[in-house]
Amino acid sequence: MVAIAVALSFCTIVGGLVYWPIKEDHTGVKASILFITERMVTQKELEWRTALGVEDRQRTEAAAKDIRKPRTPRRARTRMAELYQYRR
Repeated sequence: MVAIAVALSFCTIVGGLVYWPIKEDHTGVKASILFITERMVTQKELEWRTALGVEDRQRTEAAAKDIRKPRTPRRARTRMAELYQYRR
């Protein structure tokens, strides 16, 4: 019976010695959590960035459509091409 009590006491002491540095040294974990939370993107910011991306996409597509749009009507271009052919 004494041997069981000594073994149990020994295990308790060893367990306490192993747990003590983990319990006392939380500064590294706290610093890591602080580092992550400072650089974390919130849900609101993510939604804002997504909306901004959609606006940019619409603006770019409108600009591309405006560039692709011919400046002169088709009839005028055909007429200019015909006149150019006659000039030769």
